[in-house]
Amino acid sequence: MVTEHWLTADWHLGHQRIIELSERPFASVDEMNQTIVANHNAVVAEDDALWILGDVCMGPIDESLALIGELRCRRVYLVAGNHDRCFHGYGDNATNPVQLKHWVARYRRAGFNLVETGYATRRRGFGSLLELAPTTFGTDGRRRGGVTAELSHFPTTGESRPDRPDRFADYRPRPLGGVDRRATTKRWVVCGHVHEAWLTRARNVNVGVDQWNFAPVHHEELARLIQSREDEYGSQLDPEHELTTYGPGRTRDDGTS
Repeated sequence: MVTEHWLTADWHLGHQRIIELSERPFASVDEMNQTIVANHNAVVAEDDALWILGDVCMGPIDESLALIGELRCRRVYLVAGNHDRCFHGYGDNATNPVQLKHWVARYRRAGFNLVETGYATRRRGFGSLLELAPTTFGTDGRRRGGVTAELSHFPTTGESRPDRPDRFADYRPRPLGGVDRRATTKRWVVCGHVHEAWLTRARNVNVGVDQWNFAPVHHEELARLIQSREDEYGSQLDPEHELTTYGPGRTRDDGTS
């Protein structure tokens, strides 16, 4: 049976100020928490896999992490972001492996089947790879289509505020481009971190809830989005161009639609 993968990021459970910072349409942090959990449970089945690409909880950690137990999903994976206490770069985790191990265990007890701390990305420059659309083969036996994406909290470049320089450079994927030997036309990064700033930028696609109506997005929908961007923009997506696109209901920084 093919696993149905869902991807999301930047829940910020328990974080009151994110409602103001990202102009989220909630009257309270409790309403935000309940909406995000309910939206997840409305689309993700028990046997599906959910990837949260960082910044899952803020606020009181015990209270926020407890909400993970309300998710209707038996496979919940976390690729840690800079606000997650299990992130390698959080506080002094990088120099205190005992503390980092404690936090990883705490997140696992909360319901995460996998916790990626960012250490591997720091060492190798790439994170988990996920096949968003399977490779197909033509009558000549040559590979056709297919979309393989790298999962990371951080995009290759970009922050949630355009006037802020890039942070956490050691934990970001390397710039992309060129033919991917894993049978996809180009390698993309699926990320979070930038909230409402943009939907796609170069070959990065943002699955943060601020761009997806506070719900996870299915891997096939992401594959279709990536393929449509490749068809429409082609070489304009190469790193030197850094073409930026926006999601529905969002505006550019200059206020134009």
